[in-house]
Amino acid sequence: MKEIIHPRYEIDKTYKVVINGLISKEEIEKLEAGVMIDGRMTAPCTVKLLHRNENKKNSELEMVIHEGRNRQIRKMMESIGYEVTKLHRTREACIELGDLRAGEYRQLKPHEIKKLKAYLNRRNS
Repeated sequence: MKEIIHPRYEIDKTYKVVINGLISKEEIEKLEAGVMIDGRMTAPCTVKLLHRNENKKNSELEMVIHEGRNRQIRKMMESIGYEVTKLHRTREACIELGDLRAGEYRQLKPHEIKKLKAYLNRRNS
């Protein structure tokens, strides 16, 4: 199953993202439609505003992408004038990652394997 993380399978990756600045609805729509990075448009994605902190002047977002290009989220935010201050992947496909640190991994539980197989079957049909 290791190869399913390859970008050609277009598996959803969900991230919690904190940026400097107060992002607007229009900028979120622009990200969702796709922005130009590295000379190519990004595929459409989903962006949900979780919190805008007026005092700290930052915004917390949940982003779901499936391409996974190098530093894609950071570059997407940079393209509309924001800097990412925190970035954490929270889900891969339908599997919640919990508090895994960079480079850490864990064995999937039997129910997660079932869930993942069902997810993949739905995507391939």
